[in-house]
Amino acid sequence: KDIDSCTDADLMLEVNTNLTAAALIARHIIPRFLARGEQATSHFLITTSGLAYVPIPFFPVYNACKAGLHYFLVSLRQQLKDSPVNVIEIVPPFVATEYVTKNKDQAPKNLHAMPLEDYENEVFAQLDNISAKELKEVAAGPSVLRVKAWRDGLGAMVAKSPFAD
Repeated sequence: KDIDSCTDADLMLEVNTNLTAAALIARHIIPRFLARGEQATSHFLITTSGLAYVPIPFFPVYNACKAGLHYFLVSLRQQLKDSPVNVIEIVPPFVATEYVTKNKDQAPKNLHAMPLEDYENEVFAQLDNISAKELKEVAAGPSVLRVKAWRDGLGAMVAKSPFAD
């Protein structure tokens, strides 16, 4: 939404939906995973967005929430690096979901949605064929380049830190 056209309640709902809810889920699920012990590998998957890596001007609050969620997952992954819990970030581009198709008149005209089936195929090819321990981000379509740019730039700096994932 345009920042001028949303209410305080709209803004808070968007932050709660796109950032706070995922942190609360992690707060309740991760301890359960850890309680299973070192022999029980668990996978914690959360969806962010390609807009977490390279924002566009149409969705400022959404962009910020997804960027915050991305860094929350980076930090969580670092915190859990010596545990049996894998933190995996699913990074979709703009996808032609039922909601997007139904509301296509509200989307910016130069923004083209990736077909849902193509998105699913790309994501599940990675989830099905790459060891979960090796996965950090699972991206599809245009989001692949955004994640690669982050991994090669800031992500490389994170990897060199004493807390590397």
